[in-house]
Amino acid sequence: MNILEANDLIAAKAEDILLHYAANILPNGFKAQVVAVSRRAAIRYYEAFGKARTKLLKRIDLLDPQLFNLPEDEQKNLDEETRFLIIAAKNRDMLKELEFAAIISGDHNDPPSYKEHTDKARHEILVGKDGRFKRHLDKDALAVIVVKSMLLVGFDAPVEQAMYLDRFMQGHELLQAIARVNRRYTEKTRGLVVDYFGVGDRLTEALAVYSQEDIKGALINIKDELPKLDDRHRRVMGIFSERGIADISDIDACVDVLRDVELRAEFISKFTEFAESMDIILPRPEALPYIYDMKLLGFINKTAANRYRDSQLNIAGVGNKVKQLIDEHIIAQGVNPKVPAISILDKDFEKEVSEIKSKKSQALEMEHAVRFHIEKHHNEDPAFYKKLSQRLKDILDTFHDNWEALGEELRKFIRESKKGREEDQTGLDPKTQAPFLGVLIDEFGTKPDVQEMKGFCEAVVDIVDHIRQEIGVVDFWRSRHAQNLLRTWIINEIDDRNLIPFDKQAKLADRFVELAKALHTRLIRS
Repeated sequence: MNILEANDLIAAKAEDILLHYAANILPNGFKAQVVAVSRRAAIRYYEAFGKARTKLLKRIDLLDPQLFNLPEDEQKNLDEETRFLIIAAKNRDMLKELEFAAIISGDHNDPPSYKEHTDKARHEILVGKDGRFKRHLDKDALAVIVVKSMLLVGFDAPVEQAMYLDRFMQGHELLQAIARVNRRYTEKTRGLVVDYFGVGDRLTEALAVYSQEDIKGALINIKDELPKLDDRHRRVMGIFSERGIADISDIDACVDVLRDVELRAEFISKFTEFAESMDIILPRPEALPYIYDMKLLGFINKTAANRYRDSQLNIAGVGNKVKQLIDEHIIAQGVNPKVPAISILDKDFEKEVSEIKSKKSQALEMEHAVRFHIEKHHNEDPAFYKKLSQRLKDILDTFHDNWEALGEELRKFIRESKKGREEDQTGLDPKTQAPFLGVLIDEFGTKPDVQEMKGFCEAVVDIVDHIRQEIGVVDFWRSRHAQNLLRTWIINEIDDRNLIPFDKQAKLADRFVELAKALHTRLIRS
């Protein structure tokens, strides 16, 4: 007991814990718990963390600036401590603001210095009713709590990812303690237990009361993750190597392979698994040989997401340690990872397309940009965008792999598409009335003659005027009753005017109401 309470030993462990925390847990915004041998040791840990933080910040400041320019995949020759310091330096500002707390039970013989750590009111502020320790570090600076026995059972702390054990524990107490770090949380794949006391054998004994099937995968040595990391790396790389791409630095070729939507789904699944394993192993040296490929795969993912306007190509669930490395590489390539793909409506669209080196890549960029534009605005004018979609298909079928000619045709098509529906001989407003006429003609099924067209236009003007009045009522779209009344009115109006057969009237009314919702802002402002 006296040895484990020694100030010098606790100070050394606090420095080691804080450096490990800063490099492994802090980058993802999670928190940690230290289990000390006694209440006195818990208080000494609390005091030691403040000094350890000051020392860690000084060590970061003394690092050779050249080290920060050294790519992560070239850091394998550095010692582990230096690599940890480089990672900690990236979160220096956050590290400066971290808070620590010792939370222990009280006794009537306690010295006055114990009071702030045994005060139940303070405990409640820190981890009580408002659940501050349930909150991510971006909302709460309390990062590490030190305990002896408190908060090991029943403390629900999903943002706690690491537990540093520094006292003897066994049986259910040990299992309950470890369960603290295993609570599910967004971007948290698993908890981490760092054993300073040597309770590993006791854990095996504690788990022995359960069946092997129940505890399978419950406790994994981090070294056992290495084969999984290698396997996941080979799987995601195989998506390209199996299709004749030996070097994934050929970004255009890799992105072209991902034209197939099902293959993109397979890619993001395998890439996410690989990134999760990297997040677990980093910053251990075993992960360093894979960093170059991880960065390239991340850039391929971002480029494909932009080109194909595919929202499934995101790694939102991956830890910040990995995302930060990928984002840094993407930024170095001149791309802002937070900026979405450029729209065909952007004034710089043609300029950005022309800067793409490959004619094929230019054509693919335009194809998927206009596809996205059509899909995004389809509900605002279904008939018009249905025609655009068909025209796009015709262009693609006609020019197919003639990339230069296809590119020129797509440029012309995009210029026309940007204009949207324009005024025509009907005299209807192209933004608010013509879309309803398009739906009406679509449901009619054939091209109307002159007299039918006149009747259609007159009906659309009257129906749109009525729709505009109805949807202008506050909370109209929250009232199913109000929407049903409008739908019934439209059916009666269509029937009275004998616009289309009876069996199509209900569907047309539904489509009119859906269109009114899509055009709500335009209709009430016009």
